Amino acid sequence: GILSHQPGYVDRDLELIVGLQTDEPGKRTFYPAGGWRMVESSMKAYGYEADPQWKTIYTRYRKTHNQGVFDAYTPEMRAARSNHIITGLPDAYGRGRIIGDYRRVALYGIDRLIAEKEREKAATEPWVMDEATIRLREELTEQINALKELKELGRWYGLDLGRPADNAREAIQWLYMGYLGAIREQNGAAMSIGRISTFLDIYIERDLERGLLTEAQAQELVDQLIIKLRQVAFLRTPEYNELFSGDPTWVTESIGGMGLDGRTLVTRTSFRFLQTLYNLGPAPEPNLTVLWSSRLPEGFKKFCAQVSIDTSAIQYENDDIMRPLWGDDYGIACCV
Repeated sequence: GILSHQPGYVDRDLELIVGLQTDEPGKRTFYPAGGWRMVESSMKAYGYEADPQWKTIYTRYRKTHNQGVFDAYTPEMRAARSNHIITGLPDAYGRGRIIGDYRRVALYGIDRLIAEKEREKAATEPWVMDEATIRLREELTEQINALKELKELGRWYGLDLGRPADNAREAIQWLYMGYLGAIREQNGAAMSIGRISTFLDIYIERDLERGLLTEAQAQELVDQLIIKLRQVAFLRTPEYNELFSGDPTWVTESIGGMGLDGRTLVTRTSFRFLQTLYNLGPAPEPNLTVLWSSRLPEGFKKFCAQVSIDTSAIQYENDDIMRPLWGDDYGIACCV
């Protein structure tokens, strides 16, 4: 849950961007709502036994996401899975691939987001209280409650997430807190962060122009965000972790691409995100995915090529194919 653990730090005196999934680095939580078998088998693999009461709750009283997926399978789907005609990741794992628009926390502040959700809920008051309306009002209430919890999580860290971010450091911190709320609550197969580098560049460039940041400080803010994203971890089975470069979480950030108006979406912060692979060393997480177009700036294409040669840590997606289908603000949810 968003408020399940008190604040955690790596080195409080040195951290510019704060926030951990739990109250200390390396501690993992389990997410039984995703699927009980995965929780149970993961704990056993590392020498732990799950409390029998939890098993009773999540097999008898509370349907998990994983069980919901299997309940929806047709006989044909089950047969295809059982005979390995269709294969994929292990059955007992959270299948969700989620990209939230975490930029909204920085851009609007949570107070504005809650107010908009309250208006949206008020607009659903119907003449007839039908099934769809009941479901929508219930879900909007859950969204409002989650936003209130996220604001409280920020307060624990000394952050006023109720208001919009005023500067680059706050923009990065506010956005990351939105993402942190998601990964404290959910363990989808891919908890991607979306398309944030060009968005954050607006705040960084403004601070540089005002003399509030140096280039070295701007890079340090990006480095510290990447450090936090590299610490994202879920409780998984060994067979899951062995599928890719250990402990895959697919915290994918989509970089660059072209706008529908013909302008490039490559910014200096696109370079800064890739530079972290030199400053911090190569790593599989977060997945840095370049949205590649033949029209990208030549300097950026050459830098991508060099970083790929040096680190083998960049993914590529064909932006010229994807953009006409999905617009210029799409993101990649997983490995490509």
